[in-house]
Amino acid sequence: MGFFNRIWNNKSSAVVFPTETALPSAVIRAPRTVIVLGGGGARGAAHLGVMRRIKESDLDISRLVGVSMGAFVGAMCAVDGDVESIQKRSIELIRSPSFLSKQKLLGCTDRDTRGQEKTGFFSWYQRLTRYLAAHQRCNRAVMGRSILTNTFLRQAIDSLVPDIQIDETATPLSIIAADLRTGKPIVLESGSLRTAVEASMAIPGIFQPVEHQGMLLCDIGTIHSLPIEFAKHYPHDLSIGVDVSQNLNVIADCSTALDVMIRMEEIGERMHRRASLHEADLIIRPHVHGIAWFDFHRVEALVDAGYQAANITLSGFSRRENGMQSSSAQSTKSLQ
Repeated sequence: MGFFNRIWNNKSSAVVFPTETALPSAVIRAPRTVIVLGGGGARGAAHLGVMRRIKESDLDISRLVGVSMGAFVGAMCAVDGDVESIQKRSIELIRSPSFLSKQKLLGCTDRDTRGQEKTGFFSWYQRLTRYLAAHQRCNRAVMGRSILTNTFLRQAIDSLVPDIQIDETATPLSIIAADLRTGKPIVLESGSLRTAVEASMAIPGIFQPVEHQGMLLCDIGTIHSLPIEFAKHYPHDLSIGVDVSQNLNVIADCSTALDVMIRMEEIGERMHRRASLHEADLIIRPHVHGIAWFDFHRVEALVDAGYQAANITLSGFSRRENGMQSSSAQSTKSLQ
């Protein structure tokens, strides 16, 4: 079908991969590293800091695997190894008037700079406009496939991702999505890079699912934000998962049906993610708690959080590796 279609096996609940991805018997160069970039909306900006720190290390990035925002950042980094340039262009887009205006659709610009609701006439006006907007979006949610169109997504993707095929990227790339028709996870490794990123970022109900070669694709990150299990099917010496998810807070109540559905989705995602963490050799978890998926206002802080978390994790890993090598050398010397 022109792309790498993984099929969910109902008997073993595993994804089928070709046999040529068997691991090698020996390490012959710098650690070949598969990096899985998880979903998390705006929190995914932390991936840029993580990737910048990894680029400074001696790790050989053999493949990037991305879901949702991780697919977006992964696509940019797979095309261009200059992460600082990617970071600069990304921040310029986020700070642009066009992008800021689009954020209003996601509900993140209704507050002033102090985080307080406006008062007086503006408070009344906001309540009225919110009511009208909510009514319109409710109609879209009931009668259409999504609350928002994908124009916002496409404009952002087209601004930062070139119009090339996935298998043309400098670093091998796998993009994870879900096929609504078959109910199976899909891994895209060829075909349009932009289309694959859009499909992986199409949050169910918020953005429209993407028609692609007979499939109806959307973001699988809402239920599986860190699909680390995909990494182990590629040749590698080290697998790293980058987790930019939220902590699950205790709440007082679920007062509406929508609250109940969203809460159960959060619980299911957390359970799925925690069950997957042991699949990676290393987990990098930037401190991004408290940042909503649509809040891009603190993008620089998110990038820095990613860099700092990667620095701590990789430094600790390097010390352990050096300690193991030192112990091995001493053992060899004592035997001689």
